[in-house]
Amino acid sequence: MTVSICIPTRNRPGYLLDCLASCLRQTRLPDEILIGDDSDDIATSDALSGYLKTRRPEIDIRYFRNSPSLGQARNVDRLFHEAHGDFLCLIHDDDLLLETALENLLSCVTKPEVIVAFGLQKVAEDSGTLDEEKSLFLNRCYFRSEEYEGVQESLLESALTSQLPNNGFLVTAACARATGYHDPDGAFGTGADFGFGVRLALMYPEGKAFFLHQPTAVYRESSDSIQRSGRSTAAFHAFAHLIAYPEEIQQRERVSMTLRRKAPVAVLQAATAGRWREGFSWYFGKWHRHLITTPGGVRRFLLLLMAMARSWRRPFDGEFPR
Repeated sequence: MTVSICIPTRNRPGYLLDCLASCLRQTRLPDEILIGDDSDDIATSDALSGYLKTRRPEIDIRYFRNSPSLGQARNVDRLFHEAHGDFLCLIHDDDLLLETALENLLSCVTKPEVIVAFGLQKVAEDSGTLDEEKSLFLNRCYFRSEEYEGVQESLLESALTSQLPNNGFLVTAACARATGYHDPDGAFGTGADFGFGVRLALMYPEGKAFFLHQPTAVYRESSDSIQRSGRSTAAFHAFAHLIAYPEEIQQRERVSMTLRRKAPVAVLQAATAGRWREGFSWYFGKWHRHLITTPGGVRRFLLLLMAMARSWRRPFDGEFPR
């Protein structure tokens, strides 16, 4: 079994070199590493060129400069299609693979029905310092605890509940390419990772996911991430997607817990984007109404009122900013 690591990057050469170094420290080395560069300047290219001069070329590192930039999802798609490996491992430029990640994840995909494998994520501050408390909280929120280890009963449920992480997973290359990382309908907004998992599950309803209860990747809380910028629409679109499923699916324990967790963020993003009609509908809906009298609930109500007032002063075209 051969493995290609795919790293999309944009304007973060320092993070990229840290990420690349983590890929080259694997106990089971990848067969190739592909880097897709969407940067606005040549700083990343220069940094990578200097870095590669200092190491032995025992692993093929293939670099693609996208001009004009493709955007994150199309950048990942290009890497998926350029890769030669039987399996793909996606890792974002600001995140890291732990040393035994590939070795351990490969041991999980020996059965043909298992098309994707993932482990625990550790959370790091922007500086790279690990936060064990946040790591434990993150994995518990996304149903990554010992009781869930092994082959998952439903790949779709793993995707809908974000048990399948945003990156650091191992996926069958043919399945990833057939699914496509880019969402052509824009149904998932900035949540390309969530959308990929859902579409993968719908494309391969007989496919299975394997959860390994061991740390495999580090998720860095970068200061310039889209989540911290206030431009994320991921929760809005994920929530809208989840409540479109039949009641039988929504009432599954893990899905209902996910809906309750996502509801306040989805309402907030609706208010931020001027989508106050959806926001009010969700605000008074069953997944959020228990939060109405909380301080956060009151704040979200005021933000929705402000969004509604703004819409009276000027038309809103219903589109999120790109």
